[in-house]
Amino acid sequence: IRVCGETNRAMASPGGKVEVDIPAFPIHTVVVYPDRAEVTRCVEVRLEAGEGEVVLKSLSRSLDKDSVRVDGIGPGSITEVSFQELAVSEEEAAQASSAGTSSNL
Repeated sequence: IRVCGETNRAMASPGGKVEVDIPAFPIHTVVVYPDRAEVTRCVEVRLEAGEGEVVLKSLSRSLDKDSVRVDGIGPGSITEVSFQELAVSEEEAAQASSAGTSSNL
């Protein structure tokens, strides 16, 4: 998954944090390899000057955490990319399942 400047937007909330529900954004490109696939979704994120945080949510459970790549354009710089699996409540899992987002990239 690559975050890049395109037509879809996610705006920062107060405090400079943006939460991006990845399945809500259309797939830009897919490249299929014999042992994996590369899926690119493009999201435009606008942050105010200063430190900010972008959280990618609802990623596929089969995602290889070492494969996550993030690109950026503009005057800012990306200082850290980290991957963290968080447990979800049964209610959140049921909502994601009914919305069809539990296994989407």
